[in-house]
Amino acid sequence: KDKTDDNGTDDPNITVITLNLNVSDPDPTKRLSSPADELSNIDIDNNGVNDFAAAVYYYKYDANNIDLYSVLIDASEDSTNKISSYFVLGDLPMARAKTTSQIIDSSTPAYYVGYTALYGKEEGIVKYNFQSEFKGKGDKYVGVKFKKGSDFHYGWMKINLSSDGKTLKIIDVAYDTRANTPITVGAR
Repeated sequence: KDKTDDNGTDDPNITVITLNLNVSDPDPTKRLSSPADELSNIDIDNNGVNDFAAAVYYYKYDANNIDLYSVLIDASEDSTNKISSYFVLGDLPMARAKTTSQIIDSSTPAYYVGYTALYGKEEGIVKYNFQSEFKGKGDKYVGVKFKKGSDFHYGWMKINLSSDGKTLKIIDVAYDTRANTPITVGAR
């Protein structure tokens, strides 16, 4: 059992790590060349290899032009790690909030990136406003699938997106140590 877990884990096959990682845009007054400049890494299995990354990007050009998003991203070299998600407007992957009764397995719809908030305003017109599942809604879960060696493992992340959408907290991460074994969201 992972020694960093002090949360009363009951299932010896489930590893839970408390991160309490706050992700926010450190300088919203400057335009970033790319969100990759400000990624916070997430190593779910604590093996020194980053499995996912998180970013928050906020820039207010002026009152009529604003970008704000938060996102969880696959950090693998081959885009095999996935976040539970669904698509809006055909091609925008939004992270899907999961409840503690749901199972994460190979049939869970997932993509290598999942926005937890996506807001854009151009010339005074709101272009995107997808924030309903996480923004200001308290602690929520997302399902994950990640590759460890040649095997896949299923897990979850407990996250919280602030009501203004500018801070994403990764509270806990968990996974089943058995390869290709489904996990119940919130299982410990």
